[in-house]
Amino acid sequence: MKTPVSKRSSQEEGGAKGISRMEEEYERVAKKAKEAYERNRTTPPTPVDINLIPRRETVVAAEKDRVHIPSDPKHKRILQVFRGGPFRSSTKTVEELEHVAIRQLICPTRNEGKVLICRVLTTSLIGNGITFHVEDPEGFSLPVTIQHPTPRPSYGISATILQDLYPPGTTLAIKEPDVRFGLSGAYALRVEVPVDVVLVNGRSSTIARIKWSTGSAGPDELSWEEHKAAGNMAMGRREYMAQLIAIRHYTLALGDPEVTADPYKALLIGLNRAQAYLDIQQFGSAYRECHYARTLVEDGGKTGTPIEITQDQKKKLYWRMMKAAYGLRLCDEAQAILTSKCSGLAISELPDYVLKIVTQKTGALHGRYDWTKLWEETRLTPSPNLDVADYTGPIEVRIIPGRGRGLVLTQNVQTGQVLLASKAVITGHLSEAPNTALVGLDFGSNISTDTTQVLALDKAIHRLLDDPSFMQCLNGLHTGRRDDPASVQNEFPIAISEEQRLADILQDRLPEIDINKIAGVLDANSFGVSPLSRRASDTGMAETATMLFGLPSLANHSCLPNVMVVHWGDMIVYRALYDIPSDTELLVSYFSGEEAYIERSTLAERWGFTCSCPLCVTDRKDDYVVREMLLGQEYPKALDHPDPRVALKEMMQLEKKVASTYQKGREGMRPELRPIWRRIADFWWKIDGRHSIPAERLSLECVGTIFSTGEQRAAHGRTIERLPDNASDGKIISMLNIAHAYFRFTSNPVEGTAWARTAYWAHEMILGGGLAIFLERFQDHLPHGYPIAWET
Repeated sequence: MKTPVSKRSSQEEGGAKGISRMEEEYERVAKKAKEAYERNRTTPPTPVDINLIPRRETVVAAEKDRVHIPSDPKHKRILQVFRGGPFRSSTKTVEELEHVAIRQLICPTRNEGKVLICRVLTTSLIGNGITFHVEDPEGFSLPVTIQHPTPRPSYGISATILQDLYPPGTTLAIKEPDVRFGLSGAYALRVEVPVDVVLVNGRSSTIARIKWSTGSAGPDELSWEEHKAAGNMAMGRREYMAQLIAIRHYTLALGDPEVTADPYKALLIGLNRAQAYLDIQQFGSAYRECHYARTLVEDGGKTGTPIEITQDQKKKLYWRMMKAAYGLRLCDEAQAILTSKCSGLAISELPDYVLKIVTQKTGALHGRYDWTKLWEETRLTPSPNLDVADYTGPIEVRIIPGRGRGLVLTQNVQTGQVLLASKAVITGHLSEAPNTALVGLDFGSNISTDTTQVLALDKAIHRLLDDPSFMQCLNGLHTGRRDDPASVQNEFPIAISEEQRLADILQDRLPEIDINKIAGVLDANSFGVSPLSRRASDTGMAETATMLFGLPSLANHSCLPNVMVVHWGDMIVYRALYDIPSDTELLVSYFSGEEAYIERSTLAERWGFTCSCPLCVTDRKDDYVVREMLLGQEYPKALDHPDPRVALKEMMQLEKKVASTYQKGREGMRPELRPIWRRIADFWWKIDGRHSIPAERLSLECVGTIFSTGEQRAAHGRTIERLPDNASDGKIISMLNIAHAYFRFTSNPVEGTAWARTAYWAHEMILGGGLAIFLERFQDHLPHGYPIAWET
């Protein structure tokens, strides 16, 4: 009989084999993808071989034999996402392009100046994008994969919704089709940007003269009334992103000749589509829809005869337009619509938006935020989308010799002053791809990306499609590409006027979407962000999101920063770490700040630079290799000893050894000593708590903390004159430990109170938010049971 241990071992062995087989399969697919990339890169473009293109009958027969295996929602899937450019979107309209048949296509290349009119032939397969076969009027068929198909990452949308986007029978116009050799070696169409696939109404003039080899009984046979009704029905569905189906039907209804000839019908259907766009936060698309309707109502558009609409229809038009403007963070425009068009309408939400706009303008002008409200909102969801305005303090962008662009102060600032507050322009959260792990690989740059980075690229593409003014931000950021070194010198628009943004949003043509450029900007500038911890002890436990910011991305690195960076949800806040004079460059740390030199230099190398800050320059003169060895080998041994007295002795000896690796006479920042002194303080707490106080002070001193003199304390009451470099929760905990030790071991409540209040002051300078947030975050470290007057 097998014992439970044997049974468990057998299961583990089977699991290991399963993982091994999975890894082998991933490697096999990656190898084939790499081979396909090289073939597409090196093969001269030639006309497709008609003998290798299947007919519709063959594809339909294979579709009938295909076994559909539903995915298990409880089972985590791992998807590989391959990319190898160049991939750019078309900037032409369907009418500007010449019709091409499948047999006339060129491979491997983008067929510029051409448009393929085709119909969906098979049910969509859902994986990395949406894949289905299409047929052209002659009956030839090719598979099409639409990458990045939806405004929200498709990995979190049900297969039912995604399959309903392109059901069999749907007529499509694929602009400047990109034909490639797929993984199997066969021809395949790849669409990187979804706007290159245009839904075509079956009754439209675009295809009225096209003769199909077979008849159609698909969705394009619906009338505009039926499409509108189907869109309204989809708006009532409770499924996530069901509005995409509504948008599909409204789009096809708007393409019906009967609607294109009747501006009133187009206006009403357009307003429905605007609401669908609002529901999925496509504010630019909603605004354009409402702007078109407004021109019809107020000046008649192209006809010159204004259209009469009811009061209820006016309410829908102007309220949706105002919400779209607000969603685009165009507060002046939103306020103008509220004042001139909505004030006389019976809208219950109107006072709320009046207050929201005032709050936004206050934040943008003065950098004042309701930190308590933001604190509460960040705990509601793992992917917060805060309703906040950007604030830019006394900062300008300058070229820094040898460093490219940087942020420089234009006036003196004080400790804790908010210098910059910026909402992320792009985010990628794990919650947006439930039960899915994504592994991205760009064969062109040989850069691999994780789940949140893949999601961020998806969302960046759609952000640009929805709000073309976003291009100004992208153009101002370094692409990280070797073939684009000048981008590091590009001018970054600190402020873009609403007039300019509106001009970009309403332009007749969408901008060209360069996938490689967007990916390069994300790779070179995005932040790996962990949410603000609810407890100071929870640092590092939360999952990390990927976020791209605008102006904050231009701040250069130093291991000795003068700016503290804190993430409130999807907003980043820069505060002055100490009093800083005008004309000083703002420097942030790309690292946590307590890493040893070798680790810091390795991290810097990954970012593509060599750090030349004073700390690294000094460290390079030290015996940093021995220091790293001591920390890696002897520190864990001393830490694990069960007897605190023995552990204390070993840790004290280790401190002397590590200190000897620094140059003689070196003072100030010696970050490798902090964890040692912290443990020495912990051991003293168990043996004789009074001695933990000087040890904890030394743990702060070795990371740049400057203690107050007697005269300074008399002036402000604090025990610390300047915050430690790379100030963090851990340093505040050290201050609270000192306060607790004074209360408990020395019966000195005055000194204990001074240290506790200094810890609160440090938290206000680093994070802000008030006493309630401080007490909540540090409740596990407060000296409970002792009377402390936190504020006077």
